[in-house]
Amino acid sequence: MKVIKEGVWYEIDCTDKSNQVIVFIHKNLETGEMVPGTTTEEVITCLINRLETLNKKVGSFENVSAIRNLNAALYDVSQRSKNKSQKKLKYKEQNKDFDIVLHKVTGTNLIDDFLTIEEKGEKNEDKW
Repeated sequence: MKVIKEGVWYEIDCTDKSNQVIVFIHKNLETGEMVPGTTTEEVITCLINRLETLNKKVGSFENVSAIRNLNAALYDVSQRSKNKSQKKLKYKEQNKDFDIVLHKVTGTNLIDDFLTIEEKGEKNEDKW
């Protein structure tokens, strides 16, 4: 992969040594106009479909895990877009630091893992 314009325009290497281009929708900083392109959600949806198709041919734990994680990513990105479009979320990333914390819950022969996002510096005995 080659970054042409950070966060917007990428060249993806193909197996035949050619390239494909992915351009994301973005705002032209000079004119303020929206430049057409794809969305992060669309690319993630494409990857989910690709892995589901491969998994139908030869199923694997890794495919199922990747599909689950991509679905979680799709949900998060969709929520971000929804919040941004509704202007409900006013968040400045540079002013906050967060930890992604993995929790394990055990009981009745089951182990369940889940992630939370917490502000840095929070005291939580369950973190590991």
